[in-house]
Amino acid sequence: MKKIITVLLICVMALSLAACGSGDTTPDTSEGSPANADTNSNAASTGETDNSAAASSTLKVGLYGGTDTLNPWASGRLTKDMLTYVLYETLASCQSGSTDLDYILMKDYKQIDDYTYNIDVYDYIKDAAGNDIKASDVVFSFQQYDKNWATTIDTIKAVSDYTVELKLNTAAKGSFEYIVCKVPIASEAAYNNSPDQFAGTSCGTMPYAVAGGDDYVAGTKIIARKTPSYWQTDSSLMYKGSVANSDVIEFDILPESTQMAMAIENGTIEDRKSVV
Repeated sequence: MKKIITVLLICVMALSLAACGSGDTTPDTSEGSPANADTNSNAASTGETDNSAAASSTLKVGLYGGTDTLNPWASGRLTKDMLTYVLYETLASCQSGSTDLDYILMKDYKQIDDYTYNIDVYDYIKDAAGNDIKASDVVFSFQQYDKNWATTIDTIKAVSDYTVELKLNTAAKGSFEYIVCKVPIASEAAYNNSPDQFAGTSCGTMPYAVAGGDDYVAGTKIIARKTPSYWQTDSSLMYKGSVANSDVIEFDILPESTQMAMAIENGTIEDRKSVV
């Protein structure tokens, strides 16, 4: 089958992600949220027709830059967000400039006061390895993220198997929407059982996973393969950014702009996209 070769020049993400890289906690629902990192259904769909996308089993992406780790909570290069949201889901997603939430792992929420929210997650979520995702895993993920980034999280705790209580340190508009759209969720058991704490492997709830070994060569390539199943089987509840359009997504790391330009010039790249 024909491979669609796509270049994502994500260096221009610096403008929209600068606050994240500097540790700024100012809410900005456009910053690195899944809505703006939909490599599966939007950004990496290459703008081709539906027939072309359906005929492709491999999506090959030229990634300008690189990443130091696949760990979804670690701070790092701006390119990491693109990879993270191919492999991990968040509680919700929010379109740029909006506070209207599209639920992903989150089933519902209730605001208790200006700072406190009770969040319910679906009771049938499983990751790529079949681990159940419960409230305790949401707490673990938020705590991991909070270790590496300056956030608006004050406290978070599980109040039942599928409900967490999240307390923020600010009542600023958009703060809640920002954080539930930002933090990647994963199983604590999967993280602890990982041979490298997700540095070169992944195990999220998205329908793609990186197995490590030849599928992760630091600074060269990252291959995400479609998982056998995806936890959300109700199409009316499935987030559009979680749809798997290809069997394989291969990220070829091109650290130099000259390499990208050469690939375009010699015809090995058929299309070029910028993600902003």
